[in-house]
Amino acid sequence: MSFAAVAALLLMASCGGNKGGNANAEAANEKEAAPEVAYEQFTVEKYNVSIDYVKGMRRTDDPVMDNGAIWTLVPEDGDDWPIFASLSIGVYEAYEGEYTDEKIQKAFDEDIPAEAEKKLDLEKKEYTYGIPSETVSEYHRVFFKGNLEVNVTVSYSPKWEPQLGGEVRDHIMNSAKFN
Repeated sequence: MSFAAVAALLLMASCGGNKGGNANAEAANEKEAAPEVAYEQFTVEKYNVSIDYVKGMRRTDDPVMDNGAIWTLVPEDGDDWPIFASLSIGVYEAYEGEYTDEKIQKAFDEDIPAEAEKKLDLEKKEYTYGIPSETVSEYHRVFFKGNLEVNVTVSYSPKWEPQLGGEVRDHIMNSAKFN
């Protein structure tokens, strides 16, 4: 009888090991099967600033706008309102000369909400901040060159986080640049 118990335990252990192996193999396959995000590039011609956006997003601002653009992820059926999945880029000219470290520091200190997670990098002449939320999360990257300010904003509700959050958000925000 003890032989049968040992044999049964060995059989169960070997099945459990296979089950774990299959689970690991399935997880690896799921990771490999995750679709890659396709991006398109948009250039603000007037200022020669470009940004990547997720292919399939629709431009929803006035297309004649010459200082930037706004896109949204909008479902085809249009029944999902309110829709909060958007990306915007705007380029703005300073009224009073070039952006100095002091001007950038002042904007960073005064213009960002207190609850934001923020980071200033004067060496790169930029700052970033995010306001995660249960309703709509909003992330910004603001960078400067001469008398120009570029503001990139990615915002989304929890439903759209898989399409615009994490690595996708980071890619979009970091892709914005002067050409």
